Amino acid sequence: MAGENPVAPSAARIKRLKKNLGLFDVYAISTGAMFSSGFFLLPGLAAAKAGPAVVLRPVSS
Repeated sequence: MAGENPVAPSAARIKRLKKNLGLFDVYAISTGAMFSSGFFLLPGLAAAKAGPAVVLRPVSS
């Protein structure tokens, strides 16, 4: 056991995942990426248009 790294897995124990994405899977991932990027982009655009008043909005609601 001297000289072996107990944390590093041996080559015999490493399991690989199969590359098994279909058309629907790729479509679902890309659609989710488009929608979630909009959730981050649109508030930034609104803040740029509103200017300094954007910090007062949470206080007024």
